[in-house]
Amino acid sequence: MDELAEMMMADFQRFKATSMFYGPVIIVISVQIVIATALAMAFSRRRELAVFRTTGLGAAQVRLLFIIESTLISVLGAVAGYLFSLLAAQSLFQGRSVTLLPGIVAVLVTAVVAAVCSRYVVLRDVADVLRNP
Repeated sequence: MDELAEMMMADFQRFKATSMFYGPVIIVISVQIVIATALAMAFSRRRELAVFRTTGLGAAQVRLLFIIESTLISVLGAVAGYLFSLLAAQSLFQGRSVTLLPGIVAVLVTAVVAAVCSRYVVLRDVADVLRNP
């Protein structure tokens, strides 16, 4: 068992060294995935958002609803990822040295992306959205 742990630690040391190069690439790809998902979610619900607008909610209120929903989903995902990483760190390395920074960054990026994507959907003409799904 000690040999396995030493091999895994050596692998993680190599991973740490290469992550300085691959880290930014992974972050860019992740942001693109979040943008695509948020746009797809906003575009598929454009009729619902238009109904909110026609019932009296302002554009800012609809955007806030969209941002809160997206941020709540990302917070739940970050908490689940953090708990999973704690479990993995405890079972593999008998330690709990897991940082919260990636989860915090993910939640902030998701909130910003949701704000930008909701602006695209909310600013469309309500009558046009309801007439042409």
